[in-house]
Amino acid sequence: MGVVTTMRTITSSLFGVILLLAGCSQNSMNLDQVLAAHTDAMGGSSAIEGVTELEIELRLEEPTFSVTGTYVATREGRMRVDIFADDQRVFTEAFDGTAGWQLFQNESSASNMSPEGEAALIHGIHFNIFGLHELSDLGYKLTLAGRETVDDTDYWLVDSVSQTGFLKRHFINAETFLVERTAEESALHPDIDPEARQFETLLLDYREESGRLFSFGTRKIDMATGEVVQSTEVVRLAINPHIDAAIFDRP
Repeated sequence: MGVVTTMRTITSSLFGVILLLAGCSQNSMNLDQVLAAHTDAMGGSSAIEGVTELEIELRLEEPTFSVTGTYVATREGRMRVDIFADDQRVFTEAFDGTAGWQLFQNESSASNMSPEGEAALIHGIHFNIFGLHELSDLGYKLTLAGRETVDDTDYWLVDSVSQTGFLKRHFINAETFLVERTAEESALHPDIDPEARQFETLLLDYREESGRLFSFGTRKIDMATGEVVQSTEVVRLAINPHIDAAIFDRP
């Protein structure tokens, strides 16, 4: 789903990480220590958990089209995304807290989503609103899968597995403790093409908003072909903007 203050924030966070790691080697960190360092680098648990609502305006590009979108989500477990082409709404999908629905251009009545599409929306809420340190409370199993060097950068690998079996690997930079890339097997658009593929997503351009860092850009890569299948750029991000709950209701 993205400065001037970023370096200052990361530097400040690293002092907290250094204090956290005092007396122990980074090479021997356990899962709790990695998650604590990551949480501190992202702004701390209070800043992360203080996000109850999120609104994002973004640009989205895929090989065959370029669109804009507005994404909103709440910590209560609801979300909606509206996609626009040439300032015209062409698609909407949402999760109302109980079920997912989708509405195509020129339609007045929403249709059901597949279980896979619905699950993708729920996972999006969890990864966009919540911190990694909160995923266990949402039913995810977290494990520390070791370390790996990618493109000369050393990463801690943290795997999260949802209750439905969705596995995402989080590559946490061993120096900054920011998640810089993720890997997963999923369908890019589950209700259009359900074929699952191996994707790597690069998280770019971290910026501070309300004391918390957000990635303002992503690049999703098909790991089998090396093709960039989707890019996003955040144009505007608002924390706790008082979203009208009615927008999640199914038409």
